[in-house]
Amino acid sequence: MSARLATAETDIPNGQAAIWRITDKTGKAKPSHLLGTIHLTDPRVHALPDAARHAIETASVVALEIKEVVDPADHLRAYYRNARFMAMPLGQDMWDLIPDEDEHFIREAPQIPPERMITLGAVQPWMVVVMLSYSNCEMERQKADLPMLDRAIGQLAKNRGVPVIGLEKVEEQMAILAGATLEQQARMLVMTAKYADQAADFAETFTQLYLARRLASLWVLSRQGVPTDQPDPEISAYLENEVVNKRNRLTAERALPLLAEGNAFIAVGSAHLPGEQGLVELLRQAGYDVTAVD
Repeated sequence: MSARLATAETDIPNGQAAIWRITDKTGKAKPSHLLGTIHLTDPRVHALPDAARHAIETASVVALEIKEVVDPADHLRAYYRNARFMAMPLGQDMWDLIPDEDEHFIREAPQIPPERMITLGAVQPWMVVVMLSYSNCEMERQKADLPMLDRAIGQLAKNRGVPVIGLEKVEEQMAILAGATLEQQARMLVMTAKYADQAADFAETFTQLYLARRLASLWVLSRQGVPTDQPDPEISAYLENEVVNKRNRLTAERALPLLAEGNAFIAVGSAHLPGEQGLVELLRQAGYDVTAVD
């Protein structure tokens, strides 16, 4: 795994910085900024450089992946409005998708309390994957209403009177996650469940890579979903093409009007920045100078 990550950091472009300055070659618009975030509450990742904090506070607009993340109640309501992407098809049970010999990995996962198992079969596997992706420590911080980095950025902007918008809709994100076949989702769930007791270690790895600005490595881990040297090629292709690259193109398209106005601050998950189809490269192809800041 370490060897593959080292190779990624030399082969994958734009993977050595989390903060980028975006300038219009015509000089007509004020510079904008792009920040790759990490969806965790860990206070270490909230320690933004002063320049980034100033850019947020003085921006004309702050654009997050989804605006609802700023208010947990809004976020929850948006999920329930789109419950069709979470529920199993009528008459089907999630457990029927899981091989008998693999069920114990899910049933023994520390993130899911025993009483939750009673209704777990009613949700699509991707929902359980999300549950198992967070360590118990991270889940406790979320329950205590500690914000993830994206939410903290949005709240900082709102407190300064800066408008906050979303580049995606909750419905769109959920549709992509639910877009994999149920069989693919089930395989992803089993893969994730096998590492569920290592979720804290995985989160620490992500945090350390982020703090070291090793975003290319984060991209590699994000596209395979689990820390293994034998990822599922079909799952990796789905994560890369649908969850990352497809959304990159949509985000870039929706960001362009903001960049034309200038002085925008865009914050999206770090996995969306590196690579030939990453946001940094897509914005360059759109005619902007995009240079690393930190």
